[in-house]
Amino acid sequence: MAEKISFEQALEKLEGYAQALSSPDVSLDESIKIYGESVKLIAQCQKMIERAKLRIEQVEAAQKEEEA
Repeated sequence: MAEKISFEQALEKLEGYAQALSSPDVSLDESIKIYGESVKLIAQCQKMIERAKLRIEQVEAAQKEEEA
């Protein structure tokens, strides 16, 4: 997935995919397509979380340096 979306937008899409997959009206082919898109979005969210963790660690390290 090359498109850039926010973490919140990705979660919203994932929630929609979860609802779609729970519907009996979704075909097997469509379910597989949705699953594939979900896997990509989850990976994208994980990368965003890792970047956020690093930024938090940098802020905390800077704060400790200021206090020292």
